[in-house]
Amino acid sequence: MTDTAYPRLARGSVLLAAAAAAGCTAPRRTALDDYVHAPDPAYAWNVVKTLPGEGHTTYVLELTSQTWLATAASSGAGFR
Repeated sequence: MTDTAYPRLARGSVLLAAAAAAGCTAPRRTALDDYVHAPDPAYAWNVVKTLPGEGHTTYVLELTSQTWLATAASSGAGFR
């Protein structure tokens, strides 16, 4: 490559970056996005048991991921 090739290469890179940025738009949020990213007060985890082994440790966890029904309509138990 000669010294005159570098300015063309840099100019091409800038044009390519500008073209890519112009075509990029933020994705539209959907109802599913809102649901997935909403805080979940039922979410919890705790260590039930720790089992040491040779060169490793196993942790038994209890995970609660969500509440299925409103407390008034059920026992309010979470999915575990």
